[in-house]
Amino acid sequence: MLIVFYGFVLHFYGARIFQKIIFPLFFLGFMVPLPLVVIIALSFQLKIFAAKIAATMLKLIGFYVQQEGSILKMRNAYVVVDDVCSGLRSLISLTALGSIFAYWLKGPMWKRLLLFATTIPIAVITNVCRVIILASISEIWGPEYAEGFVHDATGFLVFVLAFLMLYVVGRMLE
Repeated sequence: MLIVFYGFVLHFYGARIFQKIIFPLFFLGFMVPLPLVVIIALSFQLKIFAAKIAATMLKLIGFYVQQEGSILKMRNAYVVVDDVCSGLRSLISLTALGSIFAYWLKGPMWKRLLLFATTIPIAVITNVCRVIILASISEIWGPEYAEGFVHDATGFLVFVLAFLMLYVVGRMLE
């Protein structure tokens, strides 16, 4: 559908107008959902990566952690990094937001591309921080304290942190 839409714009308004509105046209690509096969593969890789890094960081902090796949076994809790907690939603949302930031950035194209590229590590790092926070809460106070509101609130707070980090990177590049 998007390709046909691009063709309509080219046909009815010409290449000059198409070039002027190319970013908004291609931004519409974010509305197309990823194929389920891609979502499953990315979610799996992201949750394993998040569990591995979180386990390493938790050990450095001083917690006993044993990682088995996407499960973090601790003394008092088991933390499961599920598909929902893989960070894929944050990654997609932050890349969309990062593309807007990069479009608005005043500077050469390499700075815009660099800003856009930083959305991926920022999204992954902040998601790992969320897993670490929830695992720490589960271990210290019990798993029931890391569910419900706290689980959802950390998701929003971590996204705000990712947004702020992206903003800071954008300001540094300007």
